[in-house]
Amino acid sequence: MSAKYQVVIKDFADTTTFGPGNAIVVLDNATNVGWSEYINEVGESFFTISQEDPKIALLNSALDLGKHVNIYRDGTLVWGGWLGESDESLEDVIFTAYSYVSGFYHYVTAWDVTWTGINAHTIIENNFDYAKGLTKSRVGWLTKGAIETLFLGNQTGTLALPLYKASYKRILSIFREITAYAISDTTNRVKFEVTPDGTFNLRKHDSNVMTDARWSLGPGKIRSYKRLRMPVDKRNEILAVGSSPRDATMREVVNNGGHQVSDKNSAGLKQEPIYFSWVRDATELDRVARIRANKAIRTDISFYASFFKDTLIPYRAASQDYHIGDEFDPRLVRGLSSLTGNIADRKIIVGQQVIYSGGSEYVRLLLADSLGS
Repeated sequence: MSAKYQVVIKDFADTTTFGPGNAIVVLDNATNVGWSEYINEVGESFFTISQEDPKIALLNSALDLGKHVNIYRDGTLVWGGWLGESDESLEDVIFTAYSYVSGFYHYVTAWDVTWTGINAHTIIENNFDYAKGLTKSRVGWLTKGAIETLFLGNQTGTLALPLYKASYKRILSIFREITAYAISDTTNRVKFEVTPDGTFNLRKHDSNVMTDARWSLGPGKIRSYKRLRMPVDKRNEILAVGSSPRDATMREVVNNGGHQVSDKNSAGLKQEPIYFSWVRDATELDRVARIRANKAIRTDISFYASFFKDTLIPYRAASQDYHIGDEFDPRLVRGLSSLTGNIADRKIIVGQQVIYSGGSEYVRLLLADSLGS
């Protein structure tokens, strides 16, 4: 049985912290509803309403002011954000909204802010507090949930930055940079998020390995997939050069990771030079080069799997079948696409796209290679 969807457009509770207040419109008859969520990125949603729907006139001011959109699946809040734009035609209007994470795109740090020898998670927390505390901040209503201490390596130590500076830098960019730095060449699944009810969380490792039979091609399971591989772009040795604030030139060769060595032995040496115009020290150059090396060894640059309708319960719904960040070993044995369920073929769920149309729900998962250090 298919889920039931409801889209609720809400007014601001006040014009101080701009949290969600009373409902402006409750839509039970949107012809199409879509929503998405991604690791450490802004999610989107859309819904379509007929131009002849008597409720549509109520959305004009809500659109102009970017008021709240809440999407409910069988009564459970699964997506929250703000109205962004409309695409209007003679017959209907398609409304687009952006998740609450997008709020941090609109706020920047003060000029010349410096953190010296500060734990990485503290820098993220400081910037959340700063954005929340700005006068008339649209994220002023958000609450702070779990702020977990980020690892130095694979589930070990505490990650601290020797020096981090920012001047009028987008706070969303800082969140992305610090989490990428924390992931580095590790197997950590570091994730920041704003839940649909407005809770900000920073997770040091949010992932499980799943073995459910649904992660296979076949009836009632994966309906179709799209996989784009570009081994021609793969590299197994990174020659990194960086300039420090003291005009010192540093060099780093990264080729000692397990995946890099394995690929070099079987396919031959493939090098790539990278120049970083500004890095703080040799330690940072090493970590950044290893991030690039882990990305450079990947073959799949785009991979998504679509499931049969009404067979997979998306993340954030009641009785969800997975978390974003979970890993699984897909079985897609078809012609050239030989994924046989081995750990070498393991993928990580980095996003989801959900469409409710014609009374049925369709889920598509975005996947990436799951490579450790």
